[in-house]
This record gives sequence, structure tokens and C-alpha cells, in this order.
Amino acid sequence: MCCLFEIGDKPENTLYSVIRERFISECKEIQSLSESTGYGTALPPKGYGWGSILTIMSNAMSMIMYEMLTGNTSMIENALMQWNYAL
Repeated sequence: MCCLFEIGDKPENTLYSVIRERFISECKEIQSLSESTGYGTALPPKGYGWGSILTIMSNAMSMIMYEMLTGNTSMIENALMQWNYAL
């Protein structure tokens, strides 16, 4: 994720474009998963194992970084659901 903020968006930088599009795609998958679960967490039903809170919080960070990268705030509520579950 740090590459998205360090490399920068330059027309000649195809690596940035590839990483950015993949990151956006994964964030949309995380959001979809969050919206389809009972607790609002971005984990599949069998994903609740020891240490699963790390995955939940990583997904929350990804959704927040999605907003920072795109300016689109559509994932903020889903990111907050991860925090609500953790707390």
C-alpha cells in the first residue's frame, strides 16, 4: 500500500497504475464482503480464527486508504464497522 503514496501518479509510471487498480479492486471486494456479513466485518464465515482481528483491522485500513487515494468516501461506513467490531 505504501507504494501507492510513495511512487506517485505519473503518466509514464505503469507500475503505479497496475498497483492502484489492483488495490482498488481488492478494496471493493473487502467492502462487498463487509456488506454481506452479519457483523459488518470483512471476513468470510470461516475467517474468525485466532488473531482474526488483525485481518479485520487491516481491511479497515485498506478502506480508509481507498478514500485517501480516490477521494471516494463510499467505504468509510464499512471501515467504521470494522472498528465497531474490534471495540
